[in-house]
Amino acid sequence: GTVRPPGDKSITHRACLLGLLANGTTTIEGPNPGADCAATRRCAEALGTRIEADAGALRVHGTGGHLRAPFRALDCGNSGTTMRLLAGVLAAQPFAATLTGDASLSRRPM
Repeated sequence: GTVRPPGDKSITHRACLLGLLANGTTTIEGPNPGADCAATRRCAEALGTRIEADAGALRVHGTGGHLRAPFRALDCGNSGTTMRLLAGVLAAQPFAATLTGDASLSRRPM
C-alpha cells in the first residue's frame, strides 16, 4: 500500500503567516489538517487575508503586510506556535490585538 503522512505542522503555520504578510498568492501544498493549523488559518483570516482550500492545498492571498485590526480577540485554540508566531507578527502592527487560547494554552508560559 501507499501511505501519505499529513503535512508538517510547523511548516504549515509558518507558510500560512508568511503568505498573510506576502504580496500575491501563496500556495501551500499538502498542509497539515490539524486543529492547531486551523487556528492559525482562522487568525490569519481575521487579520485580513482570504484563504481558499481545495485538492490538498491552501491558497493564501497576501496582504502585502497591511493587516486589518481584528474585531475581537484572536483565538489560538491550544496552539502555542500560533500564539508565539502571531505575537511577533502583531508586534510590528499599528493597532492593538489580543491573543487568547483555551484553558491549557492560557496556563503555559509565554
